[in-house]
Amino acid sequence: MRRTFLQLFPSRPLFPLLSSCVILVPTLSLAQEQNVSQPNKTEAPQGQTVEVKASYDPRRDDTASKFVVRREEIIKFGDHSLLDVLSRQPGITTDGKTISLNGFGGYTKILVDGLPPAAGRGLNDIDPNEVERIEIMRAAVAEFSTQAIGGVINIILKRKTLEDSNKLSYRLSKFQPSDSSQNLSWNWQTKGDAYSYLQVVTARAYDMYLHSQASVFNVDAKNREVDRVETSGKVLASVRSALFMPRFDFKSDDGDTISVRLTKIHENQTIKGPEYWAVIRGTPKVVPQVDEKSDVRTSVDSRTVDWGREISKDFTLQSTFTQSTRSKRYAHQDVGWLSKISAPITMNSLTIDATNSWISNGSLTNASVDRHLIKLGWEVGQDRNSSIFTNDDNSQNSANVRTRNQAWYVQDEWKLSSNWSQYLGIRTEAFNTEVLEVGEGKVTNSSQTTSPIVQSLWRLNPENGDQIRFAYARTFKNPSVSDLYNPRVIRFNNNVAWTQFVGNAQLQPELAHGFDLVFEHSGQNQLNYSANLDTRNIGGLLNLQQFTQEGTWLARQVNDGRAFKRTLGLEVSFPTSLFVESLRRLQFKGSAQQTQASYQSFVADPTLRWTCQTYSMKWSLDYIGNDNLKMGASDNFQSASDCRSSPLEWLKTSATHQLDTYVNWNIEKKLSIRFAVKNWLAKNSQSESRVKTDTGYAISRMSFPRYRQISLQLEWNL
Repeated sequence: MRRTFLQLFPSRPLFPLLSSCVILVPTLSLAQEQNVSQPNKTEAPQGQTVEVKASYDPRRDDTASKFVVRREEIIKFGDHSLLDVLSRQPGITTDGKTISLNGFGGYTKILVDGLPPAAGRGLNDIDPNEVERIEIMRAAVAEFSTQAIGGVINIILKRKTLEDSNKLSYRLSKFQPSDSSQNLSWNWQTKGDAYSYLQVVTARAYDMYLHSQASVFNVDAKNREVDRVETSGKVLASVRSALFMPRFDFKSDDGDTISVRLTKIHENQTIKGPEYWAVIRGTPKVVPQVDEKSDVRTSVDSRTVDWGREISKDFTLQSTFTQSTRSKRYAHQDVGWLSKISAPITMNSLTIDATNSWISNGSLTNASVDRHLIKLGWEVGQDRNSSIFTNDDNSQNSANVRTRNQAWYVQDEWKLSSNWSQYLGIRTEAFNTEVLEVGEGKVTNSSQTTSPIVQSLWRLNPENGDQIRFAYARTFKNPSVSDLYNPRVIRFNNNVAWTQFVGNAQLQPELAHGFDLVFEHSGQNQLNYSANLDTRNIGGLLNLQQFTQEGTWLARQVNDGRAFKRTLGLEVSFPTSLFVESLRRLQFKGSAQQTQASYQSFVADPTLRWTCQTYSMKWSLDYIGNDNLKMGASDNFQSASDCRSSPLEWLKTSATHQLDTYVNWNIEKKLSIRFAVKNWLAKNSQSESRVKTDTGYAISRMSFPRYRQISLQLEWNL
């Protein structure tokens, strides 16, 4: 329910942290994709290849700050979710649902093959077995949407293959004795002289008990406790899903390239179990026991066609069209028991949701001008969402939301000299959103944003690969459909911790100006390190506003104030043999990051200002025994938080510390075994929310257990 601009952490000095990172723990090499140890190439930028989609053009890699997570890294720990994979990458944190790049929770643009993912498909729905690589960009580029205040993560799915293969994979994960996750995946690919075919079929079963404990109480202006309610719950979450994803690539005699990809997903999710409520002090009205049951059935269908033509030696035309549909049926039931002998009180609700969307984009690339690569592109799309909500008394509330967008861009990348590359781009995007709610009329929300982008690369020393990157971009974030519209649902025991989220159709985009400065070193001795400074100045900031209406706690997003964010980070990687000659098979990687955010609120209080800081550290150690044996460990620490998260709310969370280990063993190229133990420390997660009220503060404290996970994956080459 609660979304904050940043995960907030107490202030700590950064430079001792960075120094210890350099000395003790190494990092993800920043030269993974850029490979700056080859500076003597002066003609075309490195790795120039031609692919179906222009968004993969490696020429931009020379100028844009980007690193790539390769497939070997993606499958290393046998993760069942891309969120787990991304959480180990430098500059990225997750809360189990969303991604934060460089300290921006909810502000990072997620793309799949350069386009927004199909309706209803999130990171938790993409199996790592489907993914070829992940591109992570701190700064926006014109050919992608500039709805990227916090950067861009582009997930590249498996593409055409160079050889035939047939693989079957099974993964079993145990969280605690009664919880498990199972995944069965079949990956078959073949090729001919002019075509290739890839097919991925995945089935997943997930069962896990979700435990929670919470205390909700009110205090007066003198911080004296007025009342207190405590609750505990144990609900079983079960998920059954299946995915079918065929892909066909073809190259005609005249050079046209055509790619067709289908995606079908079916998922059933159930949640059931009791919550117990007890009044410890005061006379708040609560239902002592609430038995919850939810049933969610989701179906997603997506069709994508890519087409490319080399018009001449210097001109290339490419186009993509994607159409997707999603249907979702959400049935929820609460059964309240006032006592063990009383008759139950039942509340039912049913939501039928349907989404139909399409998007088309294209580009024309011109390489006829010496040392220049000019690209012009366009994008148009539409999302239509229809929701029907039925309450327990058979009363209905329905709404239709339609969002249309269109964009065009032009960009030019050129080499001014052997040591200086330059990128200039401009992109204009326009959105029109219509919300039609029965009984409330129609609300129209329109916006248009023009984003200039400048990026530069200066090579300082051809011998050691030292170079500096600079980027400026004007970016934005449009409000989501759920921010604009959300039906009210009647629930038992509504309070400050269990608020009902409602929409706000008057929301406007958040606008940001961003600057990025990066220094990179890539030496011939494989010692790689970098330092980056990123800043964002955001206006029209979205904040979650909590309030009471007719005795019910509600929450909605409002445009309120400004924010200035600054992130300072360091990454370093090296082989241990650089310092200890006998340790030839070990590779260290490490990173440290500090983010500071300053806020100013105009609506709640024009004089209100506050500052929050966060820091995190990551390191990993990998051992490569030979081609058949690999093992390693990964450690991820994020500090506790205690800071204001909106004009009327303070949020405190505990520190997180996760240690993972893995062993990969290949047996005669026929069988691969991956064994991993994740979250060795199994530290519980705790949070506290404090909301200012007319008489004092409403406080909620929550605790969630986190369990150690054991995972075994078997992969057969059939």
